[in-house]
Amino acid sequence: MKMFNSLLEKATEFGGRIPSYEKPKGTFTDPATSEYHMSLIFDHVAHCQITLPVVIDKAQGSYLWDVTGKKYIDFLSAYGCANQGHCHPKVLEALTTQAQKLPMNSMVTHHSALGPASKHLTEKFGYDKILFMNSGAEAVDSAILTARRWGYQIKKIPNGEATVLFPKNNYWGMITSSRSGSDDPMLREGAGPLATDAVRFDFVGYDDVEALEAKFKANPNICAFIFEPIQGHAGNIHPKPGYYARVRELCDKYDVLMISDEVQAGLGRTGKLFTCDWESIRPDMITLGKALGADFLPVSALLANDEIMDLWPPGSHVSTYGANSLACAVSVAAVDVLFDEGLIENAEKLGKVLEEEFKKYDYPFIIQKNCGRGLFASLQFKDYLGCLTVCTSMLEKGIMVLPGPGAYLKVMPPLCITEEEFRGALKILKECLDEYDEKGKLGLFTSGSS
Repeated sequence: MKMFNSLLEKATEFGGRIPSYEKPKGTFTDPATSEYHMSLIFDHVAHCQITLPVVIDKAQGSYLWDVTGKKYIDFLSAYGCANQGHCHPKVLEALTTQAQKLPMNSMVTHHSALGPASKHLTEKFGYDKILFMNSGAEAVDSAILTARRWGYQIKKIPNGEATVLFPKNNYWGMITSSRSGSDDPMLREGAGPLATDAVRFDFVGYDDVEALEAKFKANPNICAFIFEPIQGHAGNIHPKPGYYARVRELCDKYDVLMISDEVQAGLGRTGKLFTCDWESIRPDMITLGKALGADFLPVSALLANDEIMDLWPPGSHVSTYGANSLACAVSVAAVDVLFDEGLIENAEKLGKVLEEEFKKYDYPFIIQKNCGRGLFASLQFKDYLGCLTVCTSMLEKGIMVLPGPGAYLKVMPPLCITEEEFRGALKILKECLDEYDEKGKLGLFTSGSS
């Protein structure tokens, strides 16, 4: 496709990275063209998003259609928002039914959807209480604030000294606090002054339990360790087996709250309800988001038991849209679909299919394979341009995929994808890898790209 070829040409000019999109040249009046919409977006939307030259018009199940009518199998799932599949009819019914009754309410009163939804979800999730928010960043921010209250009231950390520890290369949003809580230069550049030191955020290597224990030993004022059980933004990076169990042991030993950020990794994505379930580990708190809204609404949540959540006094933490009636209805339906339709089990089954497929890959340009836990996997290329080239070929052949930071090709389809659909998509992935490998053998790429 012309747009994809142009993307590759520009990426070469920009050192092998997707450049900020440019306004299509010419005048476009036909809404059935990508150029028409991209021109409007360029003129009227802030240029802070790295975007493929595709304009999606509709979605259903595991499929997307762009404005030209081209159909794609979705390998992105809106970064994990669409675990249940796009436009799931049961979630849509829950949304429209509630919207016709009470779409929004003031938090100065209770509403009839909140109690039943909270009871249903806490029983499903196995925690005493839930705190509804909207975005994943808000959920993690709420976890930080909750952990500090626990640190001061229960651990007796001196006031103002509570430290929160994060793994390096973590990601939990784009707001000021989450940028402060990340060591990613792209998130920090131009955003300062950041509050890393003032709010006592610290960092430790991911999947490095020795370094984690050293941090705990050195600072008795650490109140919480907040980590992604699989690092999504960094490339769907899986830790070594036993990592969650060892983190739990160290948090217990040094009286630190273990907080699993499952905004992207949770709700069935890895073939378990929560990723830490792979090692039968129960964190003190869990953050959820993305798939909790089932591709319909922004809904996030913090889970904890009474001894932690009840440290909040009334009126001390509220959100205008948090726990709104639409969010309650949608989140209940979203979680029920995961259980009732066997989507968690399907993710585990297809994760094994993917793992077997990855074992066959022996390409000189693939330097790392991340798989083994559901449909949250990736391939890391030697360089970004190589990853982008293969992704572009996949887009042309009808697989919606994005090369992530660090030259990772991510595999994250909706959990409703059938085995036949998935194997068909993997066949296309293999074809694109083979084509790129053959071009490398013919000397059509530089040594760094092949």
